[in-house]
Amino acid sequence: SNEELFSIMEKTLQLLEMGFSECQISTAFDMCGGCHSVFAICLSIYIPLLNRLCSILFFQYYTSSNMQIKMEDSSLRDLPPDFFHLKTEEECDSAPPVGISELLEKSKVKKPKEVRRSVPKKPKKNEFSLDPCIEPPLHHLQEESWKQFDIDEDGKPVLLPKPSRLLANAVAKRPYFFYGSTTDLPRGTWAKVSQFLYSVQPEFADSRQYSALHRIEGYVHNLPTEDRFQITPNGPMTIDEAIPNARKWKPSWDNRKHVMLHTDFDSGGGASYLCDRIGRQLAGSLSPEQQRSLVLELESKNLMWVGKNKLSPLEPENLELIMGFPVQHSRFSGFSPAERLNSLKLSFQTDTVGYHLSVLRGLFPGGVSLLSFFTGLGAAEVALHRLGIRLRCLVSMEPREAMRGVVKRWWKESGQGGELVQVEGVEKLSGEKLEGMCRKYSGFDLVVFQNPWRGGDGFAFDVFMEFVRVFQRLRCAME
Repeated sequence: SNEELFSIMEKTLQLLEMGFSECQISTAFDMCGGCHSVFAICLSIYIPLLNRLCSILFFQYYTSSNMQIKMEDSSLRDLPPDFFHLKTEEECDSAPPVGISELLEKSKVKKPKEVRRSVPKKPKKNEFSLDPCIEPPLHHLQEESWKQFDIDEDGKPVLLPKPSRLLANAVAKRPYFFYGSTTDLPRGTWAKVSQFLYSVQPEFADSRQYSALHRIEGYVHNLPTEDRFQITPNGPMTIDEAIPNARKWKPSWDNRKHVMLHTDFDSGGGASYLCDRIGRQLAGSLSPEQQRSLVLELESKNLMWVGKNKLSPLEPENLELIMGFPVQHSRFSGFSPAERLNSLKLSFQTDTVGYHLSVLRGLFPGGVSLLSFFTGLGAAEVALHRLGIRLRCLVSMEPREAMRGVVKRWWKESGQGGELVQVEGVEKLSGEKLEGMCRKYSGFDLVVFQNPWRGGDGFAFDVFMEFVRVFQRLRCAME
């Protein structure tokens, strides 16, 4: 159940903060299950390790006259009764492989003497936590992500300087993860996503800074934020640059600069009727109030000028250019213009996501191996290609046949030299198959998850948990 998943992930986060590795935590859950307390899970990890340490200490005691162990030492009083049980060689071999120096350091610094639920504390102003009983982890933003925007005089969001990030080494490492959503998720949903991804706070980007699209995209990732750069050459930054033919027909009172993707696209009879009605309205004189009202309607329906007092719905080719895709990228047999437009609407804007992925070029100069969940039209892949980052391999999980066809055609036409593996869905990816891919490709450098649209608040929790499960399994396999 979801409640059990929340409990397991909460305990996992607490254990990670104590310094345990993901493999140790996974082994402990396999041994004693997820229903036990954090203290009990800690014991299941520590007792085998302490038994090994004790064996070594006793060996040194009998072989060195300088080694003395005082049983009255306070650090030994609270050990379990079987602490000094010497395990057999077979038992020792089954214990997790930990170096002696690492073991001594953990037993000295990170030994959890007692784990208990503290009295709920009032969260600090910049603290981002779903459960107030959980202490804030080491990996956090120095500034609150929700305050990355200010409001200008027109009531529009303006990007503030990017806050610095302090991520623990256990989090900011390969494989990197990148979760993104192009829909307006509630703050509580972002909190849920953050909690299951090492409590890394979300980062928000205004696409107007990179393109002719007006939209806020949200990401949760563990990539570095320093040394980012924009894709060059950059795409059109305004509607006039994206659709130059419309400029000569556009009246002076139409001050639109960016496309806004509010509603589903309709390229059928409804859109034609609306264009005809507005065209008849334009034949007469309009008051300033009518002009402002009409601009809002044109903006909400994404209607573009194609002649004098003549309008037409936004074409897929126009939106492809605005989103940073090649022309005809979304074209596929049986895919209607409205379906193409709606697929583009749910995709990342490639210049925007590319800016956040640009650090990968310095991290992996030889190219990246990519595991992609709900690839869609392949926006992250196209962005990496535009950044000049070679895709050594792409394992794409996408249930829709049309989307797989689009990505497969782009892979071939763009001259990718790596290997493309397409999987119909995450449920088709077994643990054995994932581990086999890890061995074949020497692990993955980046895991991308684009939130699929499910209606409502736009968040598919069950699918997201599958992503978390697979990512945890992947990290454990790559340890």
